Amino acid sequence: MKAMAKIKWAPHSLEDIEAVANFIKRDSSYCTRMFTIKVFEAVDR
Repeated sequence: MKAMAKIKWAPHSLEDIEAVANFIKRDSSYCTRMFTIKVFEAVDR
C-alpha cells in the first residue's frame, strides 16, 4: 500500500472552515458539527 500524502492546513483554510461553520451555526449546531466532521473525514481518506 502506498503511503498517503500528509495534509498541512494553511491558516487561512482553517479560518475559512471556521467562518463557514459559524454561518451554519446560526441555524443548526448539529449541522455545524456534521459539516466540520465531514470536512476533516474527507481529508483523512
